[in-house]
Amino acid sequence: MVEGVLVSCASDFDVLKTELRGALKGIRDEFDEHLDAINQTAEEVQANYESLCRLEEKVDRLGSRVEQLCLMLNGNAVEDQPEIALSAKEKEVFLVLYTADQSVTYAEIAAGVRESEFLVRTYITSLIQKGVPVRKFYRNNVVQLELSPRFRERQTRNNLLNISQRTVKEFC
Repeated sequence: MVEGVLVSCASDFDVLKTELRGALKGIRDEFDEHLDAINQTAEEVQANYESLCRLEEKVDRLGSRVEQLCLMLNGNAVEDQPEIALSAKEKEVFLVLYTADQSVTYAEIAAGVRESEFLVRTYITSLIQKGVPVRKFYRNNVVQLELSPRFRERQTRNNLLNISQRTVKEFC
């Protein structure tokens, strides 16, 4: 009788073990399905992010072209204006652009004037609004900035921004 109970318990144990394995396999399969869905969603998010980055780059390039057109259309106004009033920090940002041999990034300007990139962006926007022709373009998905060569020459000849030698010496 004890043997019969033991055999019955053993067979019940085997059945229970088999059912448990089946349930765990079902759970594992569901987790795998969820993982696949998460991976697909992550891939879609990444693809959307890349598309948005490309669109943002195109919008920025378009904005830069519009700024250039506005500067070309309003170019005479800058020539007629004897000087453009800038704050001390705006002058420092301008001097980084003015003294650069090539285009510079926001980070490089920020390091040059010891300010955050956010503030440098604000100063660049202010310079553009005041009529300083700063050209923006992308190189390797990084915004590059440079001063219009024509404006650089006019600044050298006429000191349109009224930058004193003292300011230049303090900056350098």
